[in-house]
Amino acid sequence: MTTIAVLSDTHRNYGAIEAIVPILDECDMIVHLGDHYDDMDPFYSRYRSKLYRVHGNCDYGQTKEIILPVEQILIFATHGDL
Repeated sequence: MTTIAVLSDTHRNYGAIEAIVPILDECDMIVHLGDHYDDMDPFYSRYRSKLYRVHGNCDYGQTKEIILPVEQILIFATHGDL
C-alpha cells in the first residue's frame, strides 16, 4: 500500500516541517498543497523523487492542480482556493 503525507499552508513554519521529517522519510509520496510552495525547497534534494507540489492562493505560480497516479487510482490534488 502506498503511503502519502499531505501538507498544506505551512506559511514558513519550517519547525513544523522538521518535526514530521521522520514521517516524510518513511512515506512513499509527499504532496504539498501550497501556501507556501517554496517551503519545501530546503527539503527538495532529500525528497525530490517523491515530492509533488501545487501553488496555493498565497503563492505566485501556475501549478494549481495535479493528478497523481497511485496504484490503480488517480488522485486529484489542489490547494482548494479555486
